[in-house]
Amino acid sequence: MAFIVPVVAFRTLLVTNAAIIAHFAPDAPRIYGTPGIPRAEVQSMPRAAVTLLQLGGAQNRNIPIGTVTIAMKCYGAQNTLEAMDLYSVIDEVLGDMAAPVAGRRLQNQQVPYGAGNCYIYTIHKSTGPMDVMEPVETWPYVWSSYMMMYWQRVVA
Repeated sequence: MAFIVPVVAFRTLLVTNAAIIAHFAPDAPRIYGTPGIPRAEVQSMPRAAVTLLQLGGAQNRNIPIGTVTIAMKCYGAQNTLEAMDLYSVIDEVLGDMAAPVAGRRLQNQQVPYGAGNCYIYTIHKSTGPMDVMEPVETWPYVWSSYMMMYWQRVVA
């Protein structure tokens, strides 16, 4: 039985979304999990990019449903406004995963995960957005966090 690494499923949801792909076009979406921006990409920064960090959550031993908090940094190429623009595109996509609203029915999504799928029930914003600057590199970014509820096992 295979278990889910939630930040991988969260990232897959983002990199396979048409609106997010369009925002990064003509390049592929630069969305990274832990440990963040790869060393090979650092020299190309600042530019539009996203990093995700799994902060932890709660699991139930009797029911294989987990919740996890994912921290997200959206970087801009020039300034915080560009970072906020990228954040807004992603937040719109993730907002569709929250409680059902007329015309928004993206809850209960299956995303590709290894040889199967991960079943994501809902995603809710926990905090953010907050404008921040990397202290050493001075790259502008917008920070926010989301709570994701998911099925803990890979679904065939």
